[in-house]
Amino acid sequence: MIEFLNGQYYMVDMGSTNGVEYNGQRIARKVVNDNDTFRICDHDLRFSFH
Repeated sequence: MIEFLNGQYYMVDMGSTNGVEYNGQRIARKVVNDNDTFRICDHDLRFSFH
């Protein structure tokens, strides 16, 4: 899930079986920065802010 709180976006794992990975590490919650790439199952999601 993407959460917007206090002016920042967060990637949040809602307790999924496969989890969310950032830089090869499973995360529960992380601020999303420009050009961050997260892996969910076999999909990579890259975020770019303009």
